[in-house]
Amino acid sequence: MNFGQYKSAYARQGKNFPGEDVVTFYDKLMQNVQSQKGSGQKSWHHQATAIGECAWHLCESVYYRIWPAYWDILSNINLAIPGEHFQLPFAGFVIRLPEGALKHGSRCAQSILIADRIESFNMTCKVDGRPLVENPWPRQLVITAQWDDDTDSSLLLRYDKEKTLEDTLRGSRQHRSEKKELSEAELKERWGINETIFRVCVATACLAIGRDAVIKPDVLKKDQDKFDKAVADKDEDAQQRLQDRATRRRKQKGFTIGRGDRTSLLPRDKKTHDPSDPTGRELQFQHQRCGHLHGYHTRDGYKIKWINQLTVRADLPLDGRERKYEVK
Repeated sequence: MNFGQYKSAYARQGKNFPGEDVVTFYDKLMQNVQSQKGSGQKSWHHQATAIGECAWHLCESVYYRIWPAYWDILSNINLAIPGEHFQLPFAGFVIRLPEGALKHGSRCAQSILIADRIESFNMTCKVDGRPLVENPWPRQLVITAQWDDDTDSSLLLRYDKEKTLEDTLRGSRQHRSEKKELSEAELKERWGINETIFRVCVATACLAIGRDAVIKPDVLKKDQDKFDKAVADKDEDAQQRLQDRATRRRKQKGFTIGRGDRTSLLPRDKKTHDPSDPTGRELQFQHQRCGHLHGYHTRDGYKIKWINQLTVRADLPLDGRERKYEVK
């Protein structure tokens, strides 16, 4: 199974500035961008990405590898989550995509960087001893996708605490439809890509915050059997030791989402039904209800939990049209 990598400016150019730490490197990079003429959209793109990348490096370069079965689920997930209860697990993190999961024309997306714009900036302030900046509403998410042709694209999304993230998407879609320089087909295609990216980023953040079981540490391949045994034996010391070894070796802290999961999605048969059924939708075959996010009010506050995929009417036969993902 192949996954894309995220190549930050520091990883590509930092070796040309030996002895220069991450924060200093990105401070100089942003100063260089601001000093160039013709600032505007391109300048914002570089500055926002630089702030996010800096925070990502300061957060141990955390990444999440999404397996194909879960990519299909997360990229179509409903985001009826109140904005005030949404948060990122880290100020900045990266999502590594399975090969061929997201395409735009002849290009394939490799990875996605997501960061809270103000929280990322404040991380650099803490390192430099500068005063922190208040993070007001609406909050801002900086999202940068890298493609296999060595290009990247950035998206800034503002979300408010009074609205759900699904409302944010709907409003952003309407705003972008007002751009006249693109054809309707181009707008639809571009927005489809952005919407997919946003859904996956939000869903990944919610899974990470909820510490769901589908997220597992990404240990070295040679240590996977040892880690599985440590989990079965509930040996937390051994698990942590193997996680730390992988982090040291890769110089990144990694997690997987849905590793090895062979998810089957069974479509529902709506062609025939019993007239006596008041809904007119009697099931003829069993089917899978996709995993989804659900919010709960608890004594400890509002919690967002992942509801695993489940079989509906397991007593009914299969319809013979199941779709499977082969995990190598």
